[in-house]
Amino acid sequence: MNNNDFIGYLKNNLNNAGDGLIRQIRINLTEYKIILELSVESPEGWLNLEIIAENISEFTITQKRNEDLQVIFNMDIQIIDGLYWFILDCVDANNDINQIRTSNLYFVCETFNVRFLPYRENINE
Repeated sequence: MNNNDFIGYLKNNLNNAGDGLIRQIRINLTEYKIILELSVESPEGWLNLEIIAENISEFTITQKRNEDLQVIFNMDIQIIDGLYWFILDCVDANNDINQIRTSNLYFVCETFNVRFLPYRENINE
């Protein structure tokens, strides 16, 4: 599935990962890479996704006190100036870079790959 197909699938079939969970975030600064593992509900049931974002140009991951970073209420991917902007915390950005930058959890990359993983209940399985 190419990137644009995945963006359509995310919006049309996965309800923008609404009520999904972040299972892991791995950041490799030497390779400019973020690996995000999610569990999301699809029409077929729960599934795990691994998003490998490459050539990261900026990101923010902020956890407010007493707030669960694990729950995704809405995930959006916008293409702005040829870059993919991942927004994972309900900020209604509408292609406004300054609005996206107010997000507590976003990253920007040149390219990304998505892998569909077998669903597992526990992270350490």
